[in-house]
Amino acid sequence: MTLQVLPDVRSVSLDNGFSYGDIDSSGAEVGSVVRVPLAGRIVRGWVIDADDGPVEGLKLIRSVSGDLPVFTTETLPTLQWASKHYVAPLASIIRAASPPNLPRNVAVRWEEAAWSPAQQPTNSHVMSPDPWPELCRAIATTQARGESVLIIVPTMAEVTAAAERLDGVAGLQVLNAEVSDHSITTVWSRTAATAGSVVVGTARCSLWPIRRLGLAVLIDEGRGSHKARQSPTLHTRTILQARHRLEGIDLITTGTVPTTEVLASGAALTAVGGRPWSTVEVVDRSLEPPGRGVFDARMKAGLHWAVREEKSVAVFTHRRGFAPAFRCVGCGDLRVCTVCGSRARTADTCERCAAVLKGCATCGKGRFEPMGLGLGRLVEALQRIWGDDVGLPGDHKLITAVTERDLAELQPVDLAIVVDADGLLLGTNYRAGEDGVRLMARVAGKALGRTLIQTLSPSLQGIQCLLSGNVEEFIRTQLSDRELLGFPPAGDIIVLEVRDAPDGVAERVSELSGDGVTAFGPQPSPNGDRWLIQGSDLTGAKEQLRTIADWLRRQGASLRIDVDPLDL
Repeated sequence: MTLQVLPDVRSVSLDNGFSYGDIDSSGAEVGSVVRVPLAGRIVRGWVIDADDGPVEGLKLIRSVSGDLPVFTTETLPTLQWASKHYVAPLASIIRAASPPNLPRNVAVRWEEAAWSPAQQPTNSHVMSPDPWPELCRAIATTQARGESVLIIVPTMAEVTAAAERLDGVAGLQVLNAEVSDHSITTVWSRTAATAGSVVVGTARCSLWPIRRLGLAVLIDEGRGSHKARQSPTLHTRTILQARHRLEGIDLITTGTVPTTEVLASGAALTAVGGRPWSTVEVVDRSLEPPGRGVFDARMKAGLHWAVREEKSVAVFTHRRGFAPAFRCVGCGDLRVCTVCGSRARTADTCERCAAVLKGCATCGKGRFEPMGLGLGRLVEALQRIWGDDVGLPGDHKLITAVTERDLAELQPVDLAIVVDADGLLLGTNYRAGEDGVRLMARVAGKALGRTLIQTLSPSLQGIQCLLSGNVEEFIRTQLSDRELLGFPPAGDIIVLEVRDAPDGVAERVSELSGDGVTAFGPQPSPNGDRWLIQGSDLTGAKEQLRTIADWLRRQGASLRIDVDPLDL
């Protein structure tokens, strides 16, 4: 038998592998981990193809490792697609699909049900603050067909909560923070060998070769934690959408505010359970003179009421330690860049477009006051008025200052407050409007009563969406705007960062420009020289970039390739 083996080497030039012979009936098949001779040493590799061709003149594989293949003929096309899409060596993608240890002594813990393949796979999105009743019905239907289910949540902290909603489901496998590498490998092996399981985990499970996978569920698909920060910058939603297309599995995504990527994929949107968040009230600070501080009179009244009645309050601010939005102390207008429209701070140039910023666009004055605070300063400002009733998550105070990372474990509160909506909705990132609404919707979803949102721009589309709850109209408008700009999902963007760049790298990257592709840069960044590559279709540029990436690695440079970046 002739085997095509991909060595476990980080190089795209080896993605097609090498031919080896197998004459000892080793049991090697597509996906098997094998040991093969290469360049005078024995290395690990994976079988990516097998046929009955002659073995004369070929080197022979030395051994097969593990009791199960780490991918199958059904999942290999997805791995190869991901390798090309994310401009990554196929070996790196296969590692992401593999268990921490070699699968050995696989023990089946439940019986496979009779199975018949599903018909046309479905792609849907559930817009509901509680999608689990709908999901449980879909899971039961899938298991009744003898198929498995994969459920991915944004963070490890949310795995246990998701598993509690599935208590009593047959074949439930939970991968939380307390599970060791040995236990992860055991779960991987069982689900790869036996159908009917329901796997609950994080993004690390998105490429697992689960036997008879019939349904994949992605919880809160718009959360940034679904995307890897380091190369390959896999996004769980993109991976599952590829599995839906290439492997024919049903796909359900959830989130009260779907992404433009979900809308562009053609997913059927389903609203369940009425209004997706609590009543929102806008605090319009443009009606008051500047110099009044961070908190509006209505917000102060709400906080005083909460302390007096012993009600719980969550006050939300941005994660970073600076105020993201400013207003003129002369006329009170929000400071924005007159070129691109993004919010501007006190710097002399715009963070998004680098345009020169002068004084206030309305009155010309040059003094500005912050409209929001970092977490530490917010706590200090709250404590100056409400003292010991203010704290951080876990302090069990009536007033809790929170950031995005606290929302997953935040318990429902009587009142929620967003101190600076403008800093979110007018951010420098092209996704700022969409992501800002999604984040504030999560905050409002924690409120049992009402949510107060402070803004200087109440007419912004995002604010109107939060008031009306008309999510689909807002996201369709965002998608239309994205199409005009050529930004994802209507176009492609890649960010390339290179440290210790060799001579000639700028010339090599500039070769990517042409045929509707533009390479901007280089610009200095904390991670090295930085290029932004943009075009309506970067398929050809990605092939060229794979070659450039191999050359850079051979030159000793370190690089990061961010495909479909969430933040520019």
